Amino acid sequence: MRAKLIVGVVAALLALPAGAGAARAGTVASFGAPLGVNAQAGAELLGAGHVVSGPVFAGDQVVWAQETGGGAVVLRSVPAAGGAAPRTLTTLPRIDREQDEHGVDLQGSPTRLAYFEHQSYVPLGQDKYMEGFTFQARIAAGPPGGPFTTVAGCAVVPACDGHPVCFDDGRYGNGVRWALSGDALALIDHCTPEGTAARDDFRTSTLRRADLAAGTPPAPPPAVPAGGFALTGDLVVTAVAGGALTVRRQADGTSLGDLPALPTDLRPGYGTSALGPDGTFAETISEDSRRPSRTLVWVRPGDSQVHRLPLALGGFAAPLLQVSGGRLLVRAPDGHGGVVLDVVDAATGAVTTPLRLPAGPDNRHAAADVIGATLDATGRVTWAVSRCEHTTIAAGTVADAPQTVTPAICAGPRIVSRTLTADRRGRFTAALVCGRACSGTLRTYVVGEFQTISTRFRLRGAARAQGVAVRLRGRALARLRRTGKASITLHVAGQDAVGSNAYILRLRR
Repeated sequence: MRAKLIVGVVAALLALPAGAGAARAGTVASFGAPLGVNAQAGAELLGAGHVVSGPVFAGDQVVWAQETGGGAVVLRSVPAAGGAAPRTLTTLPRIDREQDEHGVDLQGSPTRLAYFEHQSYVPLGQDKYMEGFTFQARIAAGPPGGPFTTVAGCAVVPACDGHPVCFDDGRYGNGVRWALSGDALALIDHCTPEGTAARDDFRTSTLRRADLAAGTPPAPPPAVPAGGFALTGDLVVTAVAGGALTVRRQADGTSLGDLPALPTDLRPGYGTSALGPDGTFAETISEDSRRPSRTLVWVRPGDSQVHRLPLALGGFAAPLLQVSGGRLLVRAPDGHGGVVLDVVDAATGAVTTPLRLPAGPDNRHAAADVIGATLDATGRVTWAVSRCEHTTIAAGTVADAPQTVTPAICAGPRIVSRTLTADRRGRFTAALVCGRACSGTLRTYVVGEFQTISTRFRLRGAARAQGVAVRLRGRALARLRRTGKASITLHVAGQDAVGSNAYILRLRR
């Protein structure tokens, strides 16, 4: 059964420090079974799915993109102050294709809402991560409440079917950089003079800018050199002689000043970069090219100082990073297996932590995670936090009291196995936890054999792990016996089921 969307404050999800006297960010929307918390009287229930982008501020609204059952994506909004049910702004249907990918990226401003929609497919028989074919890639924009019109790109099939889209490289939907500031929308594409996509390289990229209020189409600003590394709707970072970087106004090409060079002990890492409306440029950096980013650096035009903030990043996960209103918003692991959302003062380096998501005491407890977050120039902040089958969207200010979302045992079935081994008959046991009595299907997909084994289960509600017996057959069993291992993905389906896990299933000797 699908989760529900419940509008109202879900206080049990937010464990505040004792005696906190400051205001706190309020929950403006929440999805899923609220773990023992009753919805407010009269709350509207709507079908819900995963948040795929956002939340962002658009005018006085908080807006996010949310999947629906058929693969479509809906844009929904709610007043930032809360007190009203979400409303649907528009529905973006999925165009059915083989192994299709449907992605949406949102940006908002005080006067506009814009989104980048990307759909592509990979022919059957190819790995989904191989290069596919783009059949929709467009940027659309409009007032915060809609309607929305296409500003750039290809909007319909078959207009862009079977060939590269001008500002997209056809892979993963990341061939375009774009930004919205007020009524100005800017994008950096990779369109050749022949109208086809070139390499994702700053030397072949083109900056284009549109005035949404005037209705002008995106066009290269005449006073700005080609290319760009980062941008807002009004500014762009470009290269100058000698390899230095400068921040320019797109409207007239004037420079706000060169950016200081990064020290030689810092190298571009596996993180991300961001440019603020005042020209502050931030990036996550590594001291060693073989390691993930561990330092957040930011520089400002005309200022020779390189500001550093050590980060405790885990694995190769890139943090969320934004610059706005003289502040940096960064999502990063806390160094202890959890996640924090930090706000950094760009002038002083002072750090406040409005949100903490600590790790659980064991793998039976699911930790929360930040799906998305936005900081605006006035100090408003909004975030989407997911835990188990529940997603909460909150809005407030950076001055609000810090919040903590603690780990929990999920009500629905969740896979908690650490490692898996099978005997020569292909039998193994997967560990699941259900906070309440549950039933469903455990699907085992064997990579390379295109084979899925479905196993029905019914479990009691308990805090301890319970086993579900699975047996491989046919080609999957033959691969296990032949190689001694098999790459598998476990996916649990059922009411309020949570997640999929990948494993190397090894043959027990």
